[in-house]
Amino acid sequence: MEEKGKQAFDSVSAYLHTQLTATRSEYELLEKLNTAAEHEVNTMKTAMESTNNSMQDINKQQEELRPLLDKVDVLSSAVTEMMASAQALDEYSRALESRFKAMTRR
Repeated sequence: MEEKGKQAFDSVSAYLHTQLTATRSEYELLEKLNTAAEHEVNTMKTAMESTNNSMQDINKQQEELRPLLDKVDVLSSAVTEMMASAQALDEYSRALESRFKAMTRR
């Protein structure tokens, strides 16, 4: 009976040892996963901070360029109006030239 008790104790001891070893392995795996996740989060944080800084720089540059872009829009409108006026003047000169030629032929 003493031998059976020792075998039972050894079996329980082996079972508990296996369970504790598995739990320890799971804990070590979780620790490695947490470390990897922390590294990824830090990498993403750095990338987001960089992106945020870039966006702030772009917004600042856009605000600095806004007055110039507004001037470009005004100049573009003026050029369009001038081209329309030049075209109208060209058409008027052609009509005048046609009249002049018609008058000189008579």
